[in-house]
Amino acid sequence: MDQNLTTKEILSLDTPWDRLVHRPPARLIATFLSRTSITPNQVTLLTLIPAALCALFFIQSNLVSGFWALLSFYLWAMLDHVDGELARRTGRCSPFGRKLDDVCDNVGSLAILSGIFGGTLRLLEGKHQLIVSLIFLIGLVLNLISGVLVLSAKRAAREEAVKHQTATQKFMFFQKLLDHMTGRDPFYLLVSAALWALYWRGNWGLLLITCLLIGLYAISFGAFAAWWRMKIKPVVTP
Repeated sequence: MDQNLTTKEILSLDTPWDRLVHRPPARLIATFLSRTSITPNQVTLLTLIPAALCALFFIQSNLVSGFWALLSFYLWAMLDHVDGELARRTGRCSPFGRKLDDVCDNVGSLAILSGIFGGTLRLLEGKHQLIVSLIFLIGLVLNLISGVLVLSAKRAAREEAVKHQTATQKFMFFQKLLDHMTGRDPFYLLVSAALWALYWRGNWGLLLITCLLIGLYAISFGAFAAWWRMKIKPVVTP
């Protein structure tokens, strides 16, 4: 294993943005919750509330609701780090908790994407809304499947890296690139673009819909390609 890489760094799915923006307040909240009877799994389920609120605010398709959606989005992203912090502090880490976290992450992500799409679609006045919606729904399904596959493959690869002590800087670069593509970072760009479209309205809605569809399919097929690469040519070998 590269001497500059620690086990914690290899296993972590955090991006620099996560460590700077989400992790610090998550640690403070987890420290407080560790003195209560609240469990990590309860916090995981709680993340669905701000995700649903974010989607509902975006669907309203106005600038004021858009800023509330941004706040709800940040709360969702930050709370997603609290359950893990709380689990480690209380010694309640479990395979079920990790699977529950993955499920809630996927549900929350799909809800927010659908809210942004629905709100932006309301800005359009055309005859092709049904076709565009169908293309979007297919993209959501592909995004969900590819996200589940690539997350499982990433975790397996990192566990092998720790087990065989074979992680390199090249390996971590490849893994962190996947983290950026499939994590929260693209979401912030998308949310910012949605707010811009709500402010200017007009043709900006059409542009955002186009970018959303292109991005959705690009990330999905990119994740499928990364998953397939890790399957046929493992990044880490014993």
